[in-house]
Amino acid sequence: MDRSGDQEIVEYKNQWFRVIRKGKFHYVDEPMAHNAAVVFIEFQGQLVLIEQYRVAAGCVLLATPRGYGEGQETSAACAVREAFEETGFRVSERDLKYLGKVRPNSAILTSVVDVYFGVAKENRAERLDTDEVTRVVLCSYDEFERKVTDGYVTDGFTLAGYLFLKLKMRSS
Repeated sequence: MDRSGDQEIVEYKNQWFRVIRKGKFHYVDEPMAHNAAVVFIEFQGQLVLIEQYRVAAGCVLLATPRGYGEGQETSAACAVREAFEETGFRVSERDLKYLGKVRPNSAILTSVVDVYFGVAKENRAERLDTDEVTRVVLCSYDEFERKVTDGYVTDGFTLAGYLFLKLKMRSS
């Protein structure tokens, strides 16, 4: 609950986000994030990940597919679409398992993003979104965890989502 009474002033905006000043604080609002999704995909017992150059990080990151929803698309539909666009693997919306929500940086972002898990039942097709993805990587759960402990996986969505996945797997 906000009791400051301070007015929100939009300092900057573009098609993806707005920088808002409220009193002495600044934060970023991502209007398209309300139906965004992160999706963990498994194919034949392996995780399907992507390597993607991220300008803000200044390097290629190993991560899960993710993206903003389009129009009135649900976050589950977004997860299915992003999985296919970024990896070429198809997952069914009805077979998706909801894992939880992630607030990537609650100090400066208003975003809350849904995390899903799905099993791809068919072989990978040619991926469509070659502008964003450097390559698709399949790795075992053990190999992925080694990459995490070795410091190779640093993407916050991927790390938080994997924790959800492991906890849900343990409780099932």
